[in-house]
Amino acid sequence: MPLNKSNSLRVAFFDMDETILNFKSMFSFQSYFYDHAKKTGLFSSKHEFLEHLESRKSSLTREQLNREFYRSFAGRDLIEVKQLAESWFIDTLEKMGDNFWIQPTIDLINQLKSDGYQIVAVSGSSREILAPISRYLSLNDCLSTHTCSDSGVLNGEIESSLIGNGKVLAILNYAEETNLNLESCMACGDHISDVHMLEIVGLAKIVAGDPELETFAKRKGWEIIQPQQKSPDHQLSHV
Repeated sequence: MPLNKSNSLRVAFFDMDETILNFKSMFSFQSYFYDHAKKTGLFSSKHEFLEHLESRKSSLTREQLNREFYRSFAGRDLIEVKQLAESWFIDTLEKMGDNFWIQPTIDLINQLKSDGYQIVAVSGSSREILAPISRYLSLNDCLSTHTCSDSGVLNGEIESSLIGNGKVLAILNYAEETNLNLESCMACGDHISDVHMLEIVGLAKIVAGDPELETFAKRKGWEIIQPQQKSPDHQLSHV
């Protein structure tokens, strides 16, 4: 459905994990949670949780694996998760320093801000995990996974998955709500699952690292951003 093109606002949509961040926020936070939480939920350790995902990844889609990740949050106190997300960010940023970020992407974000773009993250990671990062980077918005809770306790379900086409739907909804012309916008991602998000805007850039996406980007003439070495934490890529 054509969008109303009267809005002159320009938005740059960025994937978060391994596009802005030099690691996978979900797994990094999960490790921190198991080390610091009063109650860990369905699994007693990150190792036990990853073994569970590994045992199921051949029979489940990426979206289903993403939902499995959030099912491991069942029974966790929402306030505690938010508090630990804040301390996780401070602790991890202090330990990793500049390696926390993919610096060429941060440089691009700063340039786009100077050029008048609004910056919106689009991620399958949860809003609790990404809230401190979004504030730190002064993002205009963050389209992320909304976890569900009952009386302040996470029930392990999510409203919708922002994996693959889920990102496209989130951007289209955002564009409709803000009367945004996507032809005037740009997007940046790092994995072949981001390709549909990249195709619905006027300008696309990618972060190198996924050969399949790099091949596609070269065919399309998209700019390829070369990062510093990425984090070795690639378990269950793009869950």
